[in-house]
Amino acid sequence: SVSDMFGSPASVALMKAFYDFVVPAFGLNAKCDIFGFSRGGLYSFNFTCAHPGCVSTLYLDAPVLDMRDWPCAPKYDGGFDYHECPVQYGMTREEFFARRDLQPVDRIYELTDTGVPVALVAGDADTVVDFRRNGRRLCDALYSAGYDYIEIVKPGCDHHPHSVEDPTPVADFIASHR
Repeated sequence: SVSDMFGSPASVALMKAFYDFVVPAFGLNAKCDIFGFSRGGLYSFNFTCAHPGCVSTLYLDAPVLDMRDWPCAPKYDGGFDYHECPVQYGMTREEFFARRDLQPVDRIYELTDTGVPVALVAGDADTVVDFRRNGRRLCDALYSAGYDYIEIVKPGCDHHPHSVEDPTPVADFIASHR
């Protein structure tokens, strides 16, 4: 289980080991469409950057891309100890915050270097994972880079519900990159 590992290198290594097992064992396509919902954005972003040859498309839904905003900001009391995230990276909170190379929003260039197409869905009124500090920053950088992506922003929507009422645009985007 990687659920509480916040996309750390150890969690990405476990994901790769799982990938290396299931792809040949079940005859799966070598390129997956990886989905990251909320904190799953950390895992899917980091896995895609580390193993782009394994990923066909990256779908992010209300993704955490700046851990300084969530879960490391003490303003949240969502059942997480905000000190636990840096521990998963083998650091103190102070060391973690000093490192700019750990936050996906500070490493968007790594994602654009992969060429993996991105689909992003998020609510613009998200009170858990602030869209402006996370998804908006990613989309602005992708747009500026002329990158292949689709962005669906749900007006007035909070963190939940995830996804979109009509998944056709996202499904079509993913299918067009298979």
